[in-house]
This record gives sequence, C-alpha cells and structure tokens, in this order.
Amino acid sequence: MTERKKPFASSLAADDRRLHSLNILLADYEPIVDLARDEALLELKQPCAVYGTRDFADHRFYKSLTMSLGPVDATQPPPDAAGEAGAAAEPAVDAAAAEAQRPDGSSYFATWACCLPVEGHARSIVCDLQRSTFAFIPNVVAEILELCKTRSVAELYAHYGHEHNREIDEYLAYLVARDFGFYCATPQPFPELDLDWRNPRPITNCVIDFGADTEQPLASLSEQLSRMFCQAVELRFFRAASADELASCAAAFGDSTIRSISLLAGDHASLDRDGLELLLRRNKRIKHIAVHSTAGRNEVIRVDMHTTIRYTSEVVSSEACCGQVSPRYFSPNVDAFTEALVRNSCLSHKVSVDARGAIKNCPSMVRSFGDVRTTPLAEVVASEAFQAPWKITKDQVLVCQDCEFRYICHDCRAYVADPEQPLSKPARCRYNPYEGRWE
Repeated sequence: MTERKKPFASSLAADDRRLHSLNILLADYEPIVDLARDEALLELKQPCAVYGTRDFADHRFYKSLTMSLGPVDATQPPPDAAGEAGAAAEPAVDAAAAEAQRPDGSSYFATWACCLPVEGHARSIVCDLQRSTFAFIPNVVAEILELCKTRSVAELYAHYGHEHNREIDEYLAYLVARDFGFYCATPQPFPELDLDWRNPRPITNCVIDFGADTEQPLASLSEQLSRMFCQAVELRFFRAASADELASCAAAFGDSTIRSISLLAGDHASLDRDGLELLLRRNKRIKHIAVHSTAGRNEVIRVDMHTTIRYTSEVVSSEACCGQVSPRYFSPNVDAFTEALVRNSCLSHKVSVDARGAIKNCPSMVRSFGDVRTTPLAEVVASEAFQAPWKITKDQVLVCQDCEFRYICHDCRAYVADPEQPLSKPARCRYNPYEGRWE
C-alpha cells in the first residue's frame, strides 16, 4: 500500500459523471428505421416515479448506460411503463383543450431552465436536462421558443400576423402538458441555465485495453491517473478473462481517485451471474460489467440504479468495436450537454492505453504519443498535440452540425466517413438529419 494520502478520497462525487464517453455496454447495431422506434427507445430512458418532479434534481447526471438496453419492439409499451411517471405516451392536445388553456394576451411563456431546444435541419428536439430525456418538436416550435424569451404571447401572435394563433396555442399547450414550460406574468424571475462548462481535472476518464498477451502496468497507471484526479476507468479485454483476473485488475485502483470502473471481458466459466455479483459486492467501484462472445446469451441485468451486467453474443476481438452511434448512447444531461457545446463529446479529457501499451487519445486512433511503460501520462496529456482533438465540437463536424442530436450524441474521430476530411461525420452513424430518419 502506498504511503501517500488518498487524493480527494472524501470530497469526490460518489457518482461518476463521465461514463457517457465510455463505450462499455454493447448494443444491437441494427438501424433504427422509423420515428416510432425512435420514440420507443426514448421511452426506455424515462426516469422512474421517485424522480418525477422538478424539486429533485440529483438524477440529472445518471447516464443512459444505467438504463435498460434490450431490443425494442415499437408495437409494445416499454417495460414497467405503467409504473413510471415519465413513461406515459405523449399527451394528446386537441383544439378544445388548447382553447381552455389559452392564456391572457399579456402573459409570457417560459420553458424550464433545464429544458433547452436544439434545432436541426429537418426537425428539432427539446432536451430536458433534469429528467435526462428529450422530445421531438417541429423547427417552427424552436423558433417560437426563441421568440418567447423576449415577447409576450400577444406579441407572439402579432409576429405571425395573427394568422396562426390557434396553432401557437396548441404548440404551447403541448409543451405545458409535457412539463417543458409554463405561463407567467414576466420571464424576468426565471433566468436561463448557465451553460458554461468547466472541469478542473486534467483527465476525467481512461480506457485501458488488454490483448491476448497484454500486461498493463496498472499500479503505475492508477498512481498517475490519481495525480490527474481521474474519475472513471474502463478495462477492456479482447479475450476471455476470469472473475479472479477482473478482481485483481480492479483492485489496482483501490487507493485512487477512481470512482467508477467499467469492465468488458470475453466469456469465461467464472463469469456467471453469481460470480459477477460477488465481484460487485467486493469492489464497489465497479459499476458496469459487459461479457462478450457468449454462446447466444443476450441479457441485461440491472443490479441497482447505478450498476448493470450485460451478456452479449457479439464478438469483441479488438478496439474496432468503438465508434457506434445510437440513441442508446445519448446523454441528455447537464454535464454532457454543456461539455458538448465547447468540447468533443468523446475525446475531451480522455486518455487511452491500447493493447500494445501505446498512449493515445482513443485506442482506435492511429497516432501514438509514446509507450506507457516509459512515457509519463501527465507529460502526454499536457501537450498541445494531445489536447487538439478535445476542441473538435459537433458544431464543427460536417453533417453533425445540422443534427438536432448534436449536443447529446457522442462523437467519434477514429472512424470518420471521409478519411481525407478530418471533420467528416462518424462513419458508423446511420442517422440522416436532412430527412430526420435512421438509415
């Protein structure tokens, strides 16, 4: 045991807030073919009833990785939908109801500070960053919400020449029914959410890969990552690994700043449910375990609100598994949204060690910044060349800059659609923002 004092041992947040960049949980990579399936996936991400009010906001940082991920049948309601406050179908807003809710002309309409519209080319979304969900809206509604910041409802009617008063009322009634906004006498008492993103930690998350004969210097890595106040680490085994080996690797981070460990390992006889639950009980830092290359077993087990076990028949033999873009990985929360405005949603404050010991921004990227056995991580992380990809935002990426999901989606710079254009869209993204559909 090292003699140094545990850095941040008592002050760091218990919940990891950077798991959205870790591709630990494998998903079925089938295209989402229509809006109905989009919406069905969305329903699976609704909060449970205990978090159903605006007065309790601690759940805003829960990541989509803790939610159910199985295949979605758009014709069936999501599991336990009846018992979840946010899982109800979209409220129908008919003309009579809209007329009953029609406000006085001097009223203003305001959205909750945590509900932010994001406009895309074909449609827009409202991101509810407190409840970690979103809803689709027409682009004109995003325009109306922008006007509502400074204009009363009467002034809004006048802006459109009083030709669309009923449609405006229906739009606003829909937003009220979904609890995205409310009417008020003046918007001044309801300031906008501060979207500045800051993080004092040089590194927030780390990915470490293991090949057939890899031996990573985990004790040294734990020490170096702690000096940079890293919070989350993902250990990925592209081969079978026993429960004892996983426990030994996780134990290397016992005296560290790491608050969350995610494990990806090939199937092994010791990785049954009992063995993994025992591993979780003995190491509370482990939050997610994915077992790949199973013999036809595909199952997601939610151990508790923060911990999941996943079995998948998908074979993961190299870092080429990275780069998948799917609604299952969307992170509509304050931390992810504000970071995506100014930083890359995958590479920001991340360091990786591939199976050969090369230090990289991501194991799938080509450029290496040295060998982990001879090159200090802090030296690499401090270099301008290493930090350059951190600053590539979705607003700079071609096609992504026109997508309504750009601030809640995860980027990929390792696999791009056009290798000759570094700012081209992720190669494995099947969403077409110009038609509003998954291809």
